[in-house]
Amino acid sequence: MLENKIVGFLLLSYRSNKKAGNLYYLGVDPQYQKKGIGTALLHQGIKYLKDINRQPIFLSGVFYSNQNALNLYLRLGFYKKPHSEFAIYKIN
Repeated sequence: MLENKIVGFLLLSYRSNKKAGNLYYLGVDPQYQKKGIGTALLHQGIKYLKDINRQPIFLSGVFYSNQNALNLYLRLGFYKKPHSEFAIYKIN
């Protein structure tokens, strides 16, 4: 039996008067992690922001200790901004 179940989410935003987009929160149920769901959500979020001409795209609030998340964002083309309490990423 197939279930309709929410197993992940991505929160993004942009301001109509700004060109930049922001990715705020990505969450995937631990039971469903490592199955490509987070990557798929990020790809869709990045595509949406690019389609509405919101570039660069910023991602903030990632702890440097969260190595799995950091590796995911680096793989998708984000880069680290030095001298920050949190990792702040940007993709063009």
